[in-house]
Formats: sequence, structure tokens, C-alpha cells
Amino acid sequence: QAHFEIKKLNDEERKAESSSSSTGASGSSSGGADEKKSGNRKAKIEEMALPLMLEAMWAANVVDIETTVAKVCSKVLNDKQASKDTKRERALALKSLSETFQSYSNVKSNASGLSKTQDARQKPQD
Repeated sequence: QAHFEIKKLNDEERKAESSSSSTGASGSSSGGADEKKSGNRKAKIEEMALPLMLEAMWAANVVDIETTVAKVCSKVLNDKQASKDTKRERALALKSLSETFQSYSNVKSNASGLSKTQDARQKPQD
């Protein structure tokens, strides 16, 4: 929905710019007001775009982490040179690591009470 709001504001900005450029020759004294309005629109667009950008970056990071973990698990657990005991120890270590990640994730999401976007916006400020 934010995408459509941004597009709508962007379209309004273009219309305002084209109408001001066509009336610019008439010597209108509202140039400062138009610039302020334009600045407000741009700030609103940037504010609305931030959660979308954070969500896209977060999704890219999740894919990267998941791919890396899958490759590591495959290499660690399918090592032909490792004994069964070594593979079992590695599997237990990976299980412990996954439990740690899951417990941290559950604690953070329940404790903050924020949406993913709000939580993502908060992290850079912390």
C-alpha cells in the first residue's frame, strides 16, 4: 500500500511541477510556498519509502543467511572423511546453534511489541 501512496505523491509532484513551470512566466509570487510544498512532499515520500527499503534489504539478508547456513550444514554433515561420531557431534552443535537463534528471535519479537518494520527502524538507532 505504501508503494501506491508513494506513486500517488510522486504523480502529484510531477503535476505540480509541470503546472508551475507553465505558469512560471506569469511572475507568480508563490514560488517559496511551492518549494516548501515540494519539500514536504519529498520528505513524505522518503518517509514512506524507508520501510519498503528496509524490508527489501532484510529479505535479501535473510536469503543470504539461509543459503549460507544450508551450504555449511551440507558440507559439515556430508563430509565423507568424518566419522559417524564426528558427524553426530556436528549435528548436535548445529542443533544447539539453531535453538540459540530461535530463542533469541522469539524473545526479541515478543519483547519489543513492534512490527518488523518498526523493529527494523529501531535497530539502527540503538
